[in-house]
Amino acid sequence: GDGSLLRRLSADGDISARHVVDAARAGDGRARTLIEAEANWLGIGFTNLLHLYSPDLIVMGGGLANGFDLLAPSIRAVVEQRAMPAYRDVPIVPAQLGNQAGLIGAASLILWEGEPGAPLAMAQDDENNNDTTKRAGAREASHG
Repeated sequence: GDGSLLRRLSADGDISARHVVDAARAGDGRARTLIEAEANWLGIGFTNLLHLYSPDLIVMGGGLANGFDLLAPSIRAVVEQRAMPAYRDVPIVPAQLGNQAGLIGAASLILWEGEPGAPLAMAQDDENNNDTTKRAGAREASHG
């Protein structure tokens, strides 16, 4: 009932990250404030991850990653301010699978044979009429 764009986008229901991103893109001041606050917390969290695990790359996914372009400058500023010099240049990138990550991850679980990390079983080679099962190497890209 406050007339805000966030309320209109959510149809007076629960406000999601998507609503906040859409409202921020449309210039809504409240949404931009929320984006800045979230970027600050993500920057602090990413800095902690950098110091704990020393990754070569941070991949940001989830619903809020739809606004990566809005969040990235502030996240980067916080990391550059708070991180030890060795970690200030670690790339922070959006997940490439976007909203399909969960679906692809679930599908990869169906394809797994045995323990996680084991090679994927591939269909039998009917063209050569042989009974051997081809196996693909376990690669991150195969599992989403």
